[in-house]
Amino acid sequence: MGAGIAYTLAALPEAEAPRLLVLAQGSAEEALARARLRAALADDPRDGSLAVREAAADALASLRSLQALWPGTSAGARHLEARLAGEAASVKTTGADTRVPIRNPEVRGPLEVYYYDHVAASLAARGAAAEPAPDATSLSGDAELLAYEALNLADGRRSVSEIRDILTGRYAPVPVAFLSARFDRLARAGIVSWK
Repeated sequence: MGAGIAYTLAALPEAEAPRLLVLAQGSAEEALARARLRAALADDPRDGSLAVREAAADALASLRSLQALWPGTSAGARHLEARLAGEAASVKTTGADTRVPIRNPEVRGPLEVYYYDHVAASLAARGAAAEPAPDATSLSGDAELLAYEALNLADGRRSVSEIRDILTGRYAPVPVAFLSARFDRLARAGIVSWK
């Protein structure tokens, strides 16, 4: 299916590009409406603002990709970008964990596959005592997904608190303590280091 979509987009004539812009705009408006609803219902107004910020940032990234592939959409895309820029205004990160995790480039792919847990295996290889993963009962979202995405966001530039804000905006509120404990465990296993 992915190959079919890629082929269709690659073969799309320039004359059809304005339709893609309309679809991108509709998708952006839908995502922003959902994010604004989430913000209105959020227990923490700051977390709600993060949902709107991430929806707008995602829409902006889609528009930039669209302009790069079909320059003829630039004028319309710029108009929409101007509207989204205010929505994507950064919400200040106020979290307590300013450490910056750097992923070990030798560790590739997911850390847990079927019955294999790379973190536990790495800890055992380092002679560390078996330790449980951080308690995920405080999470309202999918703990495995949040842990997977947190590691993907560890790019050597973002702090633990900044990663928390992105995950909270995209998925569900994430306590900083959960991510701090998760990254501490990954550091003990040699999967990340601290900047």
